[in-house]
Amino acid sequence: MGQLEKRKLQGLQYLRAIAAIAVVVEHILGQISLRSGVAMPLDGIDLGARGVSLFFVLSGYIIYHAHSSDGHGWNYLFNFYFKRLIRIVPFTLLVASFWVVMAQLGKVVGVEASGGDFCSWLSASFILPLCEPYPQVIWTLRHEALFYLMFGVFFFSQRAFFVILCLWAVGSILIPTGFPLDASSPKEILLVTAFSEANVLFLLGVLTGVADRKLLKFSIPSPVFLIGILISAGFGALLGEEKYTLLTVSTFGVFCAVLVFLGARVDMSWRMGELLGDASFAMYITHPLLLTASTILLFKITNNLFVVFMAEFLLMMLVAVLFYRFIEAPFLKLVRKKKRAAVKGLRLTS
Repeated sequence: MGQLEKRKLQGLQYLRAIAAIAVVVEHILGQISLRSGVAMPLDGIDLGARGVSLFFVLSGYIIYHAHSSDGHGWNYLFNFYFKRLIRIVPFTLLVASFWVVMAQLGKVVGVEASGGDFCSWLSASFILPLCEPYPQVIWTLRHEALFYLMFGVFFFSQRAFFVILCLWAVGSILIPTGFPLDASSPKEILLVTAFSEANVLFLLGVLTGVADRKLLKFSIPSPVFLIGILISAGFGALLGEEKYTLLTVSTFGVFCAVLVFLGARVDMSWRMGELLGDASFAMYITHPLLLTASTILLFKITNNLFVVFMAEFLLMMLVAVLFYRFIEAPFLKLVRKKKRAAVKGLRLTS
């Protein structure tokens, strides 16, 4: 393990950063275009969908890689779900609650804001298929949660897990559901979450993890990794505004799987990339909180679209890093410390 494992962490961190930045840039450009009425560069490319696709493949790989050597039984299952729950829900609860406050304040000052009602808060806070969540980006976490739910089978039978995962992928291809945010009722939301073609990306990530374990261990030079990123970006651009269709998951999804495989073995060190990778989840869930207000304020200062874009981008990167440094990381560290103390106490008393 040793050095190879360290390189794996680094390469995947860079890809996490790229995926989050793609989503952020898509939303900034969309907001600027909406406020200015000017078509922005990359307007015909759905960077957000490309970023989410990479996130899903990464998630499939990371979950399999992290737990492929775990044992079987209820203890491993509970430990897995506890980690996933603590990793996501406290932060979605915080961000969703902050959105409600902002939505109410916006109404006071005459700025219309979507969401802010109890249903959207509940859906976003606890990742439930009740109604449209705010911030809207939380819809992707519903797919993550469903994948985690299925992965629980892994701790009792790996074969059963792979059968279920493959059946899920086939069902997601064959059952027409539409785009996730088009769903409105709980029944529609549950259907599109359960059988969106985007779910196939998790299978690609898991298969990448299997290939990584089975193939001979070797490291990838950084130029190969960078060329892979450029080629994947170019192909993603060719797909235009295609979102989570069979075309994108069967083509761009494969590019993402190759990228993840390369990232898992790349010999490359870039501290800023690692930091942004660490802060990628914070970046993803916090940037919608800043988007509308920052755009309105910046347009009061300047009409230079490049200046507005750069100011918003840097602001969102800064807030994400601060959120990670002073909220996300300390909280997770505290939970791990408390958990170790509790386990130690149980051992002493048994």
